[in-house]
Amino acid sequence: MTNPDKAIYVGIDVSKNRLDVYVHPTGTSLQVRNDKSGHKKLARKLVSLDPRQIILEATGRYHRACARALHARGLPVAVVNPFRAHQFAAFKGQLAKTDSIDARTLAFFGSEGHALTTQPKPEHLQRLEDLMVARNQNTRLQTMISNQNSVQVEKDLRRQGLEKLALLKRQNEEIDTAMRGIIEADPALAARFTILKSVPGVGDLTAISLIASMPELGMCSPKQAASLIGVAPFNRESGTLRGNPAIRGGRTALRKILYMSALSAIRVNGPLKSFYQRLVENGKPAKVALVAVLRKLVTILNALVRENRPWRTKVS
Repeated sequence: MTNPDKAIYVGIDVSKNRLDVYVHPTGTSLQVRNDKSGHKKLARKLVSLDPRQIILEATGRYHRACARALHARGLPVAVVNPFRAHQFAAFKGQLAKTDSIDARTLAFFGSEGHALTTQPKPEHLQRLEDLMVARNQNTRLQTMISNQNSVQVEKDLRRQGLEKLALLKRQNEEIDTAMRGIIEADPALAARFTILKSVPGVGDLTAISLIASMPELGMCSPKQAASLIGVAPFNRESGTLRGNPAIRGGRTALRKILYMSALSAIRVNGPLKSFYQRLVENGKPAKVALVAVLRKLVTILNALVRENRPWRTKVS
């Protein structure tokens, strides 16, 4: 793990209350509090170092304020997927795990060219994503409570379950109103929402989810769009083993919402309905055919957003 040109790379391990920082190749390290004063202190230090890149893991809400503070000082920040960083550590044989070791691993990860410098999301888009995450959590709770209530024999517990479901439903309605308000207040988001909704089978929730959770839509290739959702097929071959291609990875919550849109599309969207029927008639299992419809739907949505135009039946 060397850095031939001696450029500075900084890894930051983020926890709720603390930031562990490692500077490569100097080997120096420091700790600061994960709060406004700590961010200011860290930014001053890093500006003096003039790093080529600063690498943080995406850690829910805990990394955001730090990343924004560093960006505000003009520093190059890369927020990386924790899974990729952990894979890198395993590949390098780094089995021990502490905050300081994780910071060092992130610095090495950046120095070997694996991290892309990113810009923080605008605040209204971040708020939209946070609302969508909360809605998805509520939906999972609704499913869990409904399943429990379906076999619950105790009358009072069943009543409590129904009350919880009613509360979650009201909360989701409030969240939906707030999300629509954010989109309507931004002409660019409102235009994208209209384009997405123009495709038969795509409802309000799917359109909002795509805006909140897939900002890359319209700026990537069809294969990249499918991979981001997690519906790009990957070959499974090893030695004499020849398995069927399978999908994996991607943004699970968004894929689940799009799956429901694909179910709707094979009923109300003429071209996609014909596409699905053709696959089934050619011997594809229904679920495989539905995933293919989902992949085609994502490809269509990506093309429409890129071309800034609504759906027309001739799109295929």
